Amino acid sequence: MKKAKFLVLGWMLLIVAVFLTLVDVCCFDRSFYVKEYEKNGTAEVIGISDEQLMMVTEHLLGYLEDTEEVLKIDAEIGGVVRNVFDERDTMHMVDVKVLYQNAMLVRNVTLILALMIFGYNILHMKQDVVASLAVSFYKALGAFMMICVAVLIGAAVDFDAMWRFFHTIFFSNDLWLLDPNVSVLINMVPLQFFFDLVTKVVVLFIAFLAVCSTIFLFVVRKVVAS
Repeated sequence: MKKAKFLVLGWMLLIVAVFLTLVDVCCFDRSFYVKEYEKNGTAEVIGISDEQLMMVTEHLLGYLEDTEEVLKIDAEIGGVVRNVFDERDTMHMVDVKVLYQNAMLVRNVTLILALMIFGYNILHMKQDVVASLAVSFYKALGAFMMICVAVLIGAAVDFDAMWRFFHTIFFSNDLWLLDPNVSVLINMVPLQFFFDLVTKVVVLFIAFLAVCSTIFLFVVRKVVAS
């Protein structure tokens, strides 16, 4: 029984690691930014060329990835060459970078712990390894599917309220409240951008869980049949 509980914990940790990995991949998918910018008419809203908008985006993502030391870049906006990000934009992105780095730390730790749990339990199981892994996976699956459904429903009903709730939990200040009349950053990634991003992450996450569930179902049937 104790081993079964540890396996459920292992799956929950692994699922968290996969979710954070999907967040990482989607957030730094340059093609996603291109599509969103075209969809939202971002360049026109800001008054910048498409080429310079992507140059600024590369710098912004590079700052989060730690390949750029500071968030400071000039571009032509509305016919005037200026620093793209104002002080409030820059201060908020400092907080975002810390949040991202902490999320990746959690991802790495949960992945290592999950693999340790699986390795230990598999080595000490004398029989029914596949069945135990499958049963524990389905137990962990139920909790995460409920969370996914809740997020999708919340996003569909009132994404703005859900997004504000997220910020009040993970940020200790109000720097995330940016004025679209002043901030280039909020015009680059408006609420619609984040709605599409969250939807993409959750859909991919559900697809991952569905594939794993199908594989386990197939394998367990094979084991039982043999």
